[in-house]
Amino acid sequence: MRSTTPTYGCDGGVCSWAAWLDALIRETADEVGMEIREVAIQSDHLHLFVSASPDWAPNQIVHRLTGYTARVLRQEFPALLKLPSMWTDAFFVSTAGRLSAETM
Repeated sequence: MRSTTPTYGCDGGVCSWAAWLDALIRETADEVGMEIREVAIQSDHLHLFVSASPDWAPNQIVHRLTGYTARVLRQEFPALLKLPSMWTDAFFVSTAGRLSAETM
């Protein structure tokens, strides 16, 4: 699954909130029984490799992760409150079956 990251830019590709975002994504996933296999946070988007029960629709996964992370990050980093939206509405989802990230 790939979802766009917050629209707040990063200087030099390093975001002060990137470590927080990674931890929040993993925390949220653990709470609902998903496994985050890989997280790659870029300055303008992120890539997630997620293993989840078929009970979870891809859009539910994205909305669960983005809603929680936006709320917590805005509390911790007040500069993000200036944004009209923390995340864009766009995301891309693809299934991998038993493929590895390297194969993809």
